[in-house]
Amino acid sequence: MVVKHDSVEESMPDDPPRLARGTEPVVKVRLKEPAPSLAASDIANTSAALKSSVTDVLLEFCLLEAMSPTAGDIDRALTRISSSMQELDRIANELADVAALMQDRLILSKRSNEIRSLILEVIDRTIATRDRGRVFIEAPPACLALVDAPRLERVVTAFVKHALAASPADRGIVIRLEAHEDATVISVIDGGRGMSEHEASTLFEPGEDGIGMYLCRRIVEAHGGRVGVESHFTGTRRFIELPVASRARVRALLVDDDARQREGLAELLRRAGIAVTLADCGSMALQHAAVQTFDVALVDLELPDVSGSELVAQLRARRPKLSIIVVSGHPADSDAVRSLDACDARYLEKPLDIEALLAEITHCTAKR
Repeated sequence: MVVKHDSVEESMPDDPPRLARGTEPVVKVRLKEPAPSLAASDIANTSAALKSSVTDVLLEFCLLEAMSPTAGDIDRALTRISSSMQELDRIANELADVAALMQDRLILSKRSNEIRSLILEVIDRTIATRDRGRVFIEAPPACLALVDAPRLERVVTAFVKHALAASPADRGIVIRLEAHEDATVISVIDGGRGMSEHEASTLFEPGEDGIGMYLCRRIVEAHGGRVGVESHFTGTRRFIELPVASRARVRALLVDDDARQREGLAELLRRAGIAVTLADCGSMALQHAAVQTFDVALVDLELPDVSGSELVAQLRARRPKLSIIVVSGHPADSDAVRSLDACDARYLEKPLDIEALLAEITHCTAKR
């Protein structure tokens, strides 16, 4: 399914580019050889960009001091300053990563993250309002992965901006997220003229356009993945492949006596990369907990053989470090839910919002 970003008004006319999935690309580059080293000139170009952004900020302040600004003048100046500060932050992060790479000390801080939400945050924070109507997303309801979120956000941002620049103003781009058996793939597809073989083969090397896409490559490779590009006559797909080992291996115990709800929720969790063990009653849940280790338990409050609160207490006694999320149709201020306070359990009300549930699971696993 193709959907526009939530912040885009329905009146935006753009259609997403259509690259048929089975169409053979004219140019195809999947990088396997070691990335080239940075030259002094590459770092000098980035430093020059840093100086230019600093100059832009100083110029805005000088202009404000030299005039009697109206409220509108100040608002517009602050908008331009904010844009320059975002660019400064990007360049500063680039230079920090360059320094780490040159010392072979690029260290990732990986946590479990919901990738669809990460992509939406990138669009909200870094893509100009006028361009958001050109961004379409194809993604499953949820996909968890173990990544360095700030760095992956910078990679996705660079890919999206590169695709927008390559597309005509009246064409959109597609961000496609896929969870395969062997890899998690993020593709960014534009509707432009396509790339020549030379353009595609040098896209992820340092050059006249700076070191942004080169750093994207190095960051993805540090995750154990790879980048690549496929170009057609009607557009270009640049992509990130993260190995299945990068997918979050969260182990969940799901306890619910309703077979339909239990199986349906289990399927959604598995699509998100979570290993799920099922139990239809409290005694079965305790048997599983006695012989297996889980990161999180999802417990229905009403079970046939024991109350949910009693099961939570027994699980907590046996596995003190286990994260527990209770799900129920009871309102949060009911006596049944208040009885969970002493057990340090999280609570979500039915019907479940899968994104809210995954956010809770991500919060739990981030503390591991």
